[in-house]
Amino acid sequence: MLPATRQAPPTAAAAAARLARAAVTTTRRYDHQVVQRVPENAVYQTAGPGGRSSRGDRVVTVFGSTGFLSRYLCRNWAKNGNTLVVPFRASDEDKRHLKVMGDLGQVIPMRWHIEDEKSIAECVRHADVVYNLVGRDFETKNFTFNKAMVEGAQRIARICREEGVERMVHVSALNANVNSPSRFLQAKALGEEVVRAEFADATIVRPAGTYGVEDRFFNRLGWLMRVLPFGIPLPRNGNALISPVHCSDVGMALFQAGRQDRFAGKTIELVGPERYRYRDVVKFFVELCEREKFLFPLPMSTLTMMAQALDTISAVPPITADEVIRHSLDENVTPGTLRFADLGIQPATVDHCIGRYVRPYRTETGRSLEQEIKALSKVLVPV
Repeated sequence: MLPATRQAPPTAAAAAARLARAAVTTTRRYDHQVVQRVPENAVYQTAGPGGRSSRGDRVVTVFGSTGFLSRYLCRNWAKNGNTLVVPFRASDEDKRHLKVMGDLGQVIPMRWHIEDEKSIAECVRHADVVYNLVGRDFETKNFTFNKAMVEGAQRIARICREEGVERMVHVSALNANVNSPSRFLQAKALGEEVVRAEFADATIVRPAGTYGVEDRFFNRLGWLMRVLPFGIPLPRNGNALISPVHCSDVGMALFQAGRQDRFAGKTIELVGPERYRYRDVVKFFVELCEREKFLFPLPMSTLTMMAQALDTISAVPPITADEVIRHSLDENVTPGTLRFADLGIQPATVDHCIGRYVRPYRTETGRSLEQEIKALSKVLVPV
């Protein structure tokens, strides 16, 4: 049997290292880390330096979380350590990409239905901030524009008020007007009215046409280039004035609108830094894709009839008659509303961001895309 060995006394270096580790792992609490949550009237402490793995001071519910804009909003809240409730209606595949935006247990998916008030209440019961991003680009037999964006918006706003939610942000659309020729924009305007009637301090956000990886703007143009052999038709000869805005800028603006109390009860309109003719944006995109397509005008009646046929035969139509009407309208801002500058954000221009959206539809010619963007920038002239 071997004799027991005596442990050597710790050296000065080992003792110093142990003290250093203890200093790092010791957590100190400060007054600014003590937070009172209004919905539950409970007090708790935040923890961490404020990053992804920290414990933030907000619980945020995002209705419409499986849509286009929500991922750019959710990542801003999640990377600051806040808890996200992401209601979803369809399959688990639709919300899977949201789970990785936050740390373990930070992103909480919950099943809901826009007509089920009990499920809505469960989603907002512990929330400090609620976003309503629910919208439809086209109508179905189960969800019309009015049912999704008016009745649903009113139901969410009322339940948020009843559950004591502190802040609510409702996403509408630029040009929302009850007298608009577009039924989509009519429903958005009515949705704003019912939300303000139920939740007076709600923040209304009206983004202009938004582009990004999952958009229905450049992706639709790419689809039209591949499908139509003769060219791309333009409503009103493409004379509509538009101010495209990047999805990341909209996501940051929504984050700031819900985080700061000074925007309660305000209306914010998000437009891009430049205003273009719709025709010039389409021409810029087509030439960057190096497709031999020409642009030509078609009467509104013909375009709406063609879009209506696509809507009838397609489960997810690439374009609808109502979208044709929207593309023929000028995007105008309302005097007295807030802009990007009021939120401290400088939005990006189209020519700065368009490269990554052109690549999937661009022919392989070997020429530098970045150089062609600079060379073709004269085509995209602000109005």
